[in-house]
Amino acid sequence: MWLDALRAMKEKSNLTAAEIAAGAGVPKPTLEKILSGETKDPRLPTMRKIVYFLGYKLEDLYKDENAPAPSEDDTEALSAREIGKALAEVGMIPPGRDLSDDDLRFLTAMIAALRDWFGE
Repeated sequence: MWLDALRAMKEKSNLTAAEIAAGAGVPKPTLEKILSGETKDPRLPTMRKIVYFLGYKLEDLYKDENAPAPSEDDTEALSAREIGKALAEVGMIPPGRDLSDDDLRFLTAMIAALRDWFGE
């Protein structure tokens, strides 16, 4: 079932619902309703954001083995670890440091600005 697969993806990520919601650009209450099973038929764009952020493809929701797989398009989402590594490489955060709440707010604002810019 897709919900079990999504929960397994979340578990393997070692990220909180708040971290996933912020990174995927999905409201935390929406993510929590999906993960709890309250939302029975979530929107495809919402699921795509969540699954890509976790490093999977939508097809992985229906596989028995949920190994991370790259997206087939050119707009593959980065995982939280990849984002942290990239920010450390450009000197925005010290290597090995987790993103702070301020970092996450900044990144969320940047993502929103880019979405507005590109009309998504």
